[in-house]
Amino acid sequence: MEAWLAERYDTTDIHEVTSGLNATFGCDKTEQAVYVKANKMGLHRPRDTGRHRRCERAVRWRSEPEMAAFMAENDRGSVPSVIDKFRERFGVTLTRSQVYAYRAWAGTQSKAGRMAAQDWHRRPIGYERDTGKGYVLVKVREDPTVPGSKDNWRMKHVLVWERSRGLSLPDGWVVLFCDGDSANLDPANLKAVPRELIGVMNGGPRWFDRESCELAVKLAWLRRAAERAQRRPRRCGCCGREFEPRFASQITCDGCLAAGRRAPRRSRWDGRREG
Repeated sequence: MEAWLAERYDTTDIHEVTSGLNATFGCDKTEQAVYVKANKMGLHRPRDTGRHRRCERAVRWRSEPEMAAFMAENDRGSVPSVIDKFRERFGVTLTRSQVYAYRAWAGTQSKAGRMAAQDWHRRPIGYERDTGKGYVLVKVREDPTVPGSKDNWRMKHVLVWERSRGLSLPDGWVVLFCDGDSANLDPANLKAVPRELIGVMNGGPRWFDRESCELAVKLAWLRRAAERAQRRPRRCGCCGREFEPRFASQITCDGCLAAGRRAPRRSRWDGRREG
């Protein structure tokens, strides 16, 4: 399957590649799964002519100083010309959205982008606007603290939670709606949880009110504690050295595994006295 993908991935678009792969091997892969696998194999497709082209590589400008410096020097003219220059330098083909994201981050938006930013800048403090996804943003400051960002706007439900508790939401935490209704801003319906628990909670029982939400949070903490306990350092069953396991049932260190040695698994009756 990997050989098939390597041979055809750069010859057509992701839709045809996925359809051909599923038809050839009788599987049901999604386009996202095929893209992730190809990216791990180091495969990249040529530029698509479609409007919504998938990016070859995620580029976070704040974490890529070399790429950001290159863009600062070469982001001139049309977007296609910038994309071509970037590909020649780094071997990565940006999407238009990635270029626009850089300009927003660097504060070098186009004229239309600057006009839109100026329009929002004229809104008074306290102005509310719908995000289009069921949430409400509130303007809390005239200007953003980070140029080109929108950190002078905050989620209304987060503000309600902070004002009702007299606390600031800690970094890495989010506010959930206990009943799932993003229009219900009753403080009793808002629950702050660490972002790391969201994935665990989504895989657990569904919540529909305050009580069930708090139960889901407790179960998520329990599952995380169990996972950490299963990853605690242990001693190798072959060499006796302490190591950190990569999975819960690992009893042989990676060094012994690489050397072809494997510790025998003990029966649950081992060490017990016969009655």
